[in-house]
Amino acid sequence: MGSKVVVIKEIFSVIISIIGIVLVLFFTYYCTRWLAIKSNNIQKSKYINIIDKAFLGQNKYLAIAEISNKYYLFSVSDQSINILKELNEFDYEIKENINPNVNVNLEFSKIFSKISDSLSKKGNEDKNDNHEK
Repeated sequence: MGSKVVVIKEIFSVIISIIGIVLVLFFTYYCTRWLAIKSNNIQKSKYINIIDKAFLGQNKYLAIAEISNKYYLFSVSDQSINILKELNEFDYEIKENINPNVNVNLEFSKIFSKISDSLSKKGNEDKNDNHEK
C-alpha cells in the first residue's frame, strides 16, 4: 500500500510539472504578443510612414518615406540621414498599382492550378515513357 502512495505522489508531481511548463509557455507567448503590439504603437507615427527599405551594407540603407502625402528617398547611415530626392512620380505609381478589388487568393489559386497541371502532365509523360520502354 505504501508503494502505491509513492507512485501516486510521483505521478501527481509529474502532472503538476507539465501544467507548470504549459502555463509558463502560455504566459510567455501572450507577454511577447503584448510587447510586440506596444512597441509597434510606440514606433508608429501619425505623419511619417516608411514605405520601403533597401539595405546596402551594415547600418546603411536607402528608404522611401511618406511625409504629408509626399514621398522622399533617404539615405541612412550611422553618421547621417540625408534626403536624396523628392519622388514626384512615386505617388502616382503607388495609387495606380494598388487595386482593392483584386482577390489575391484567386490569383494564387490560378497560379497553383497551372503549376499542378504542368506537373501532372509531366508525370503522365514520364509514365508513358516508362511503358514504351
